[in-house]
Amino acid sequence: MNKEIKNTKKIAVGLFLLCICIAFVCFGIFTYIAFLHNANGYTNERIIAVSKIVVLIGIFFLILAF
Repeated sequence: MNKEIKNTKKIAVGLFLLCICIAFVCFGIFTYIAFLHNANGYTNERIIAVSKIVVLIGIFFLILAF
């Protein structure tokens, strides 16, 4: 029983860290897209939609982690 609890804790911590990492990767992708297209001086509707999707995926993984 004690071994099962330790394995469960390891899995839970691993999944928590995985969700946090995925969320930060999504936010990093968003900042890259924002700075790349902001430097060019134009904003496309497609870029805005992709940015919203990436940020919402990041928020989803943050909520999933906590």
